[in-house]
Amino acid sequence: MNNYVGLSFSIENISYAHFIKNEQDRTLDNIGIIDYPFQYNEKIFFEEDNIIRLANLINNEFKSLQIENTAISISIESNLTKLKRVLLPPGLSKKDEREQINWDLKHSVLESIEDYVYLITSNYVEVDTLKNILVIAIKKNIVDFYQRLVSFAKINLENLGVNQLSAEVCFHNVLGDVSGLNILFKVTESLLETIYLWNGDYYTSNYDRLLLKQQNRDFEDIIIEMISTKIKYIENLFEQIERKPISVTSLYLYGSKINDELVNHIKKNVSNSVNMFNPFSKLQFTSKMEKNLQTIKNITNYVECIGVA
Repeated sequence: MNNYVGLSFSIENISYAHFIKNEQDRTLDNIGIIDYPFQYNEKIFFEEDNIIRLANLINNEFKSLQIENTAISISIESNLTKLKRVLLPPGLSKKDEREQINWDLKHSVLESIEDYVYLITSNYVEVDTLKNILVIAIKKNIVDFYQRLVSFAKINLENLGVNQLSAEVCFHNVLGDVSGLNILFKVTESLLETIYLWNGDYYTSNYDRLLLKQQNRDFEDIIIEMISTKIKYIENLFEQIERKPISVTSLYLYGSKINDELVNHIKKNVSNSVNMFNPFSKLQFTSKMEKNLQTIKNITNYVECIGVA
């Protein structure tokens, strides 16, 4: 048996899912949330002192749960990465593809591409004769920060992911093969993140800050208006791509502000199928975790850390 932990870093906190795995299966043993020891701010988050403070927090949490010999996967805040779709003509060699992608990224990011590491994924969509391929770019200093964090914490980093794609993995694990156009909405007090899935795979996403203090309106009304706008946008986009009418099949909601009341409010105001996203539905649990299930206030908080694990 081995310990395996998924950690998801967001602007709110760090969520984690601890699995015990052997050759046959993987069983969920613990979940939890770690609050930051400082106010989250992207400008100061990656300062040297914070590496040690975060490493100590994670170590203390693991010790309290008696988790040892741990391997982890980390999923990082969506706003810290650039997920870009690049159109490639057919027939290019792998070398020519990389040169084309490098040229595209140089002209589509503000900073120098030399400051980034980037991954060419296997996620692509055919658009006419072109290959629309997903590329993930992350700043080198951010990758270095998390590598040093796990080094200070003396744990093994097996994978560094991004929250949008971790949510997609969780979606696959729960729902299997899914056809059509679906949307994942992450709703928190300060942001609405929209992840568009085409035939079950990530297509693109939007990251919208909620400036509620500037609007004298109900939170629920703002969210419904934004969700309605996102639905219309993606339907229009895919009607152009597919050259036929396209409708969103289902909406799946998760995040710290999701509750039955908000879900029901959204159901009454949009015509699409609306679902609270349950990341636990296909998991196996230890007996200890079975006992703790009833105490969890919001199971949707753990979509990303379960997905990355």
